[in-house]
Amino acid sequence: MAFRFFYEGVVGRLLFYCKKLFVLEGKKNHYIHVN
Repeated sequence: MAFRFFYEGVVGRLLFYCKKLFVLEGKKNHYIHVN
């Protein structure tokens, strides 16, 4: 049970970082298109 909790925490964190990076990349591309 503890292992599953740890695993879900890691996956959640990875998804959070991926989403954050995706948003940052999207903003970068947006600025490039605007400029």
